[in-house]
Amino acid sequence: MKKGMALLLSLWLVGCANQENLVYSPGFSFADYQFIVLEKGKSSGVFGFDLQLANTFTENQFQVLGDKEVANLPYEDKKQTLGALLTVDGDDDSILLGISLQNFISGRTVATIGLAEDGKLTKKKERDRAYQQLAEALSEAIRKDRATVVTGKPRPAPTQRASAPEPYRAPAQPAPEDRPYILEPDFSE
Repeated sequence: MKKGMALLLSLWLVGCANQENLVYSPGFSFADYQFIVLEKGKSSGVFGFDLQLANTFTENQFQVLGDKEVANLPYEDKKQTLGALLTVDGDDDSILLGISLQNFISGRTVATIGLAEDGKLTKKKERDRAYQQLAEALSEAIRKDRATVVTGKPRPAPTQRASAPEPYRAPAQPAPEDRPYILEPDFSE
């Protein structure tokens, strides 16, 4: 009976653990970026997460820009700009938070960070605890990437804790603005 209770307790504790997921596209590094533009999410502003996300990026040496500020940036600075979108979802059983980061020039998603945590979205303490875990994962990833610039050591691949199989990743290609334009004639007529 005690073994059965211990097994149930251990399964319950494993089930209560948060699920955190960090995925980079090939060649992405936070070290290549200096500016962040926060995209307006549907629900992130309701709980004040948009301001907390701006503070998290500022603490990690990013300059947070508004929509109108980024319009006046020179092209070279726009190449060092990320767009960040925070999504918030949940119910009485779980809190789901996600950050999607896009290259500002191409609009291509370059990294995603997600967190699933047990708790009620309507309870501030549980909601803030979940955001804090997501912010710590984001800060750790930024510090690791930026440390490689100082040390010159290659960036270790991010750990992926998702139980899903590894998605297909296309080979790294140069950015659209760096690729030469090749005109191919059409002789179909």
